[in-house]
Amino acid sequence: MFTTLASIGLPMLNNFIGEYLVLQGTAQANFTWTTFAATGVILSACYMLWMYQRVFFGKASGSVSHHLTDLTAREWVAILPLLTLMLWMGTFTQSFMPPISAQNARILDQTKQLGVERVHKQGPGVPLAEARRGR
Repeated sequence: MFTTLASIGLPMLNNFIGEYLVLQGTAQANFTWTTFAATGVILSACYMLWMYQRVFFGKASGSVSHHLTDLTAREWVAILPLLTLMLWMGTFTQSFMPPISAQNARILDQTKQLGVERVHKQGPGVPLAEARRGR
């Protein structure tokens, strides 16, 4: 359930900040696309909860149910660091943002340089917007 809620983007879990930043960036670029993206987030949450209900609360056949056991100590040792990291990424997001922001700045610089090169290839005096439409 914990990982399902994280996948949905529940606040204080790891996917929330990613979904929030994507929707915020989309809203700044084009609000119409933000409505489509937000609708997708809502529909995916509905699907994930429906899937969780069917998988964990559905009837298992007799041939399968006697093979199902709870997690062993070894499995808990493997999964607890992952659950802790999901919670850490959702609550202390700023510990992860500086390297991500630095990489994003490098990528944006590269795309800006590429956009300028395309304008020069199409000739001086061609506005950047027209050069982009000509792709």
